[in-house]
Amino acid sequence: MLRSFLTRTHLSVGLLSLLLVAAALRLWSIDAHSLWLDEAFSAIAAARPLPEMLEMLRHDSAQPFYHLILHYWIGWGGMAETHLVRLSVIVGLMLVGLVYGIGTADFSRPAGLYAGLLVALSPIHLFYSRQVRMYGLLAVVSVAAMVALERACERGRWRDWLGYGMLAVMAMYTHLYGLFVPLIAAVFVWLRRRDRAAVRAALYCHLGILAVYTPWLPSLWYQVSGHQTPHLDRTTLLDVGRSFYYFSFGQPLSVAATSHPIRWMLSLIFSGLLVLGLHAVWRRRPAWVLFLILPLSLGYLISFVTPVYFSGRYDMMVFPVWALLVAAGLTAVKPLILQRVIGLTAIGLTLWPLSLYLRAVAHDAPRNDIADLIVKQGKEGDIVILTGLSRPPIQYYLDKVGQRVIMHSYPRGLEQHIAWIDRAHLTAHPDALVQDAEALIAHVEQELRPDGRVWLVYSHPDVSDPLRRRLDARMAMTVAARQGELSYPVFVYRKKRVTSGQ
Repeated sequence: MLRSFLTRTHLSVGLLSLLLVAAALRLWSIDAHSLWLDEAFSAIAAARPLPEMLEMLRHDSAQPFYHLILHYWIGWGGMAETHLVRLSVIVGLMLVGLVYGIGTADFSRPAGLYAGLLVALSPIHLFYSRQVRMYGLLAVVSVAAMVALERACERGRWRDWLGYGMLAVMAMYTHLYGLFVPLIAAVFVWLRRRDRAAVRAALYCHLGILAVYTPWLPSLWYQVSGHQTPHLDRTTLLDVGRSFYYFSFGQPLSVAATSHPIRWMLSLIFSGLLVLGLHAVWRRRPAWVLFLILPLSLGYLISFVTPVYFSGRYDMMVFPVWALLVAAGLTAVKPLILQRVIGLTAIGLTLWPLSLYLRAVAHDAPRNDIADLIVKQGKEGDIVILTGLSRPPIQYYLDKVGQRVIMHSYPRGLEQHIAWIDRAHLTAHPDALVQDAEALIAHVEQELRPDGRVWLVYSHPDVSDPLRRRLDARMAMTVAARQGELSYPVFVYRKKRVTSGQ
């Protein structure tokens, strides 16, 4: 009894310590956080009534589960950035606890501690634990679904299959990569095909999953058939390698440059431990090996048809499994003194990119600069034309302060999908851009009050130039901010005065 009590106490203290460290890192300078493009879109969409929210998500190739949670989170606490980010912080802490629990239960107590510490200190997971986006939630529900699948196959109880089915549906409704969860499950069950009861239960369970997901299938078809991903290039094997590279030391778009020796040392250490973990786990826990390999492989293969692989973002689905396998590999190292040296070296080196990320967070420039300018100098009834991808953060901050201006997007098709733009397609049809500009200016001239102004937030010049040239010719222009002064150049227009001699 005493040993059992001490074991439970040890586990509780270890988990509590991990959660306290993870929470402190994720709440660091959270009051200074400002929303960028994708975060602002999620906030805008989630704040809408549910039918409008679903329509916005349908046009921007996003899934509804995270946004549904965010919708009610906003209803409870409002639209402040700090409140929005706290939801992601909570989800991030859930993953730390979940990975710790899985490692402890499936491998060993040291493996659970190592895996939980890797997630708690990981710069890439820290980044997504502070983003108003769905990637942290995708990691939580996906890895939880695989735990439930293993339990269901081992125990054969209907409530375990129900739990797996619910978590799989959550993953599928969180992100397109969540569709890989039932595919992984199908392969895992096929490997256990001699267990006919498990195969039969899995078949019924997946029919139920399909039935629950069916209402979203028309939207999914619209997204995959009509939505382009111009920010993604054709995938190479190097992109798959980058996934593990970024897992090792941080998110490529946010972490300040880490010195090359530290990058290579971390990459080599974690790669070696991952190989050891795969070898140690394959026969005992093949589900985790499948969970690591299949999403990356399927994403890579699908990208030969249409780009869907985004290193350091979409692959966050498998990040917790990477941490678990690395931890399993570390605990397989013998003797114990070598294991501890390698573990301390890896954790110590991770602190360097982690400190760079925290320093960047503390000095991050606010993204509400243009909205602040319009709030200070604009007035009710002014018209703001937001070009390219400039709209979501500006609209979010203007809506938050209640600034009553009229907003338009250019090209006007971006009114329906404000979070992505296919520049190659638009610039290939210059006549359509000109017609769009003429129609928008004609509409604006009817809306504009005699003393009103038109604010042009100028991004993506190759797309926005037709509109700017026509505004320059038909209205009087002043420069509110040039390139480098704000996030985007801003031009302000008034109606030209007609002199008596004209």
